[in-house]
Formats: sequence, structure tokens, C-alpha cells
Amino acid sequence: MRTQFLAQGNRALGYLPSVNLTYKLKERNSLNFATQQRFGVLNSIDRLQHRYILSDYSMLYAHKIGVTSKFSIGSLIRFRDGEWLARAIEQIVFFSSYNQFKFSHRFRLDHTTGNIGITNRLRYRMGIQIPLSGAVLDSKEAYIKLNNELLNILIDGAYSAEYRCSPNYGYVVSDQLKLEFGLDYRLSNLTEGSKDQNLWFLIGGYYKLN
Repeated sequence: MRTQFLAQGNRALGYLPSVNLTYKLKERNSLNFATQQRFGVLNSIDRLQHRYILSDYSMLYAHKIGVTSKFSIGSLIRFRDGEWLARAIEQIVFFSSYNQFKFSHRFRLDHTTGNIGITNRLRYRMGIQIPLSGAVLDSKEAYIKLNNELLNILIDGAYSAEYRCSPNYGYVVSDQLKLEFGLDYRLSNLTEGSKDQNLWFLIGGYYKLN
């Protein structure tokens, strides 16, 4: 869903509720299941209009490489406009820390099949997490997390790029459960004259099953 609430290009405004579940396996392996829905809240002439847009369901198998990196492979299924799209995912994440700051660097390749052919994307995301009390994040404590991501997109030989920025407030309910609230700003069609801007409100829960 798009709305022209700014000067140029297409715009979208809405919210993204999500649930993320992790199940630990033996020998540094784990399974991660996530689901996210997308809802719009404005129509094309800036009037309030609540609308369901799509649903994502993903499953990733992850293997820890030492204590500073993790490799994952899996797939995502997207349901939109009565159609199902399939996406294959390969990614590696590197972790580091400095004092109370925790940094992550994620490199992801994904390949999506659809009615316009195959979309290939190379994504790099840098994240930082800062506890709001003390140097270590414990139960019943809050934190701030900021992600910046650049997407390189190739569709049928045509290249485009997208930038994403996501500031989040998180709270550790227990050793198993975290809640996060924040924003997801997306600026797409960076190689075009008229850019698309999207702003989503994030509501997420992260639960460890064991």
C-alpha cells in the first residue's frame, strides 16, 4: 500500500508485528522460526485506512562458528495478494563487543522466485546494542538497538538499491523472552530519480524454547 504524504516518490506507513522462536540443538546448532505480518494504516490520499498487506514465515538452521560468528541457511515463504512466494536465504553474522557496546555485522544472500522472475539480493547490516543499566544486559533490564542495512537488488539484470534504518527499544522480560518496539525506515530505488520511502512501526517478541 502506498500513500503520497511527502513530496516525491511513493510512500507507505504501517506496522509490522512479529514473533521469533529459537530452539537449540546439539553441538552449537539451532533452529529459528519467525513470522511477521505487514499492515498499512493510510491510503493513497492520506486518509486512515487499515489494511492487511502480507505475511512472512521463515525457518533458518544456524551453526555457531566459535564464539564470534554464526552461519545460517534456510527459507522464507511470503503470502501476498493471494499468491505464495519462496525465498532461499544464506547468511553469516559476526559479533564483537567494546565495553558495554555489542556490535554485529550480517552478510545475507537471498533469492526470491515470483511472477517477475528471480530477485537476487546481497544485504549488509550493521547493528549495535547498548544496555540502559550497567555493562551487561540482564533479566528485567532495557536496551537500545540500532540497525543500518544496505540492500543491493538484481531483478532480471536490472540493478537497484535500498537503505534501511531501524532504531529499537528492547526489554528483557526473562532469560527466555525479549520484547522490542521501534521503527523501520526504508528508502528504496536509490538509483532512480524518484525514491520510495516507507515507515513501519515494529512490535516484536523473541522467545527461546529451551
